[in-house]
Amino acid sequence: MNIPGRLMRKFSESVQWKLMGLFVLILIPLVLVSLYTVGRSQSILEKQVGDRTRGAMESAIQYIDLTLQSIEEQSVLLATDDNLNRVLYSVGADIDRDSINELRKAMAQITNVTNNNRSISRISIVHADSDMLISSDYGGIRLDDSYRSSDWFKEVTAAAGRTVLYVPPDTLPPGDLIFNKDNITFMRLMDLNSAERGKHILMLSIGKDKLLDLVKKINPSKNAVWYLLAGDDRLIAATAKLAAVPLWDHDKELQVMDMPGTDEKYIMFRIKSSISKWSLMMAQPKAELYKETEQLRLFIVVIIAASGLFALVAAALFYTSLSLPLKKLLHGMTQIQIGNLNVRFKETRRDELGYLMNAFNQMATEQKHLIENIYEKNLQVAKTELKFLQSQINPHFLYNTMDSIYWMAKNYDADEISEMVLNLSKFLRLNLDKGRETMTVAETFAHLQYYIRVQQLRFMDQFEVRFALPDDCRDIQVLRLLVQPLVENAIIHGLEKRQTGGLLEITAEKNDNMLHIEVCDNGKGLPAERLKTVHHVLSSVRNGRGDAEAADKEQAAFGLRNVKARLMLYYENRADLAVESRENEWTRVTIRIPL
Repeated sequence: MNIPGRLMRKFSESVQWKLMGLFVLILIPLVLVSLYTVGRSQSILEKQVGDRTRGAMESAIQYIDLTLQSIEEQSVLLATDDNLNRVLYSVGADIDRDSINELRKAMAQITNVTNNNRSISRISIVHADSDMLISSDYGGIRLDDSYRSSDWFKEVTAAAGRTVLYVPPDTLPPGDLIFNKDNITFMRLMDLNSAERGKHILMLSIGKDKLLDLVKKINPSKNAVWYLLAGDDRLIAATAKLAAVPLWDHDKELQVMDMPGTDEKYIMFRIKSSISKWSLMMAQPKAELYKETEQLRLFIVVIIAASGLFALVAAALFYTSLSLPLKKLLHGMTQIQIGNLNVRFKETRRDELGYLMNAFNQMATEQKHLIENIYEKNLQVAKTELKFLQSQINPHFLYNTMDSIYWMAKNYDADEISEMVLNLSKFLRLNLDKGRETMTVAETFAHLQYYIRVQQLRFMDQFEVRFALPDDCRDIQVLRLLVQPLVENAIIHGLEKRQTGGLLEITAEKNDNMLHIEVCDNGKGLPAERLKTVHHVLSSVRNGRGDAEAADKEQAAFGLRNVKARLMLYYENRADLAVESRENEWTRVTIRIPL
């Protein structure tokens, strides 16, 4: 009989041969897929590295965008600062003692900004009248007038208030008073609010290393090179000094090219910001990347050889060890049927039968735990219900206690105390109500009257309150307890300092599909610097979260920040909270809610 016929007879008569043939049939597709994977591993690895690198580079360019945006905003704030511009205009060409004192004020202000903004390395102002350079690093120094003929001075003057980026050349002398080759500088004219712009120049410098800090954390290898390019493809910073920046095909995000000054080929990745138009480029040696591919190729070949050997051995072992595990499983199932839930198998097998035995052990354990936990779960439900009933009893106890105080005050003819307790009781009844999340504007104003009356009694009616609620605003739904913190701020921080003549106005109106709720008082008001800090705290609130550093600087803005956070969480960016004030005259807080 021929060999193929003998193999077919063994295959049809022997379970062991059937199992061996089955393993081989399963192994063949795996071998084919592995061989195909080896052929495709290089392109797949490139794509994976590209996707991973692109994600990291997107995070890095977003960090750079935020840094540039922070620099631009700080530059605008300083260039439009009335006090700073007044100081600069008050100093003429001749420097006397008074001029020095004024320039010290300007230097103190820019030094304070530098200390509070860790992104900024240095802030300088070139005072055109006296040719003085005021710097947060080394104070003030007089320049010779040669800087007026420099290219950067002409560019800033021609920009008419727009920001100009200056990247110092590598040939910049180490002792240069104005620039540092380790920094890049953003320059603009001062006094942006003036139609004629200013003649003094504001300079904000940021270290190149600060822009590359995040890049260093995501560097895939020590041989990778990173480039940061401005919108006009000027080189801002790089992690290594090479001959030149590689030329880039703008239609591609990934390229393989020769690196200038080297004999190696590099894989290049580039991402460009749609906001700042700056670009981030990463170059990694191609040989370094494919080194991992060769290791993967060898690893797959070893796996294929081991899998073939394992298939032959496993077929023989599986046949000889099949009967005993099946008998154990049958005995275990019989024990479960008669109610013995403690039966377990001590099995160390790692094949399918071992998995079945472990699954049987887990099933028996879960069955036992399920039966034992039913009583515990029922007991836990009963405890939870009891705690819920207790939480309901506590507010009722508070209401009953305040009601007793109210009637006791009435009995002793303490009318003011009884009125205060009555209004406080009505106010707390809504505060402790956990049912509704929103309420109408009319209900909100009615609820505010309880709180305000308590405060009027406390301050012996030293202020009056006026409400203005049009009919078309009465039934609009707003978040409950949204306006009360604003009223509390107006009374405690504004009207408390007035002995007489205090006025609190609370109004609502509809305007351009928006509901405006305004709380205004004629109390103490806020100083300009305090108001600026409050604006900064509120502007840091995004999507219900605030800047923790800004919040720590101004604890008085805690209530305003919470109101802004609730608005952002509920209405997202469609709602807003605005604060206006004039010191010793008035304060106005306005909530804008979309309809």
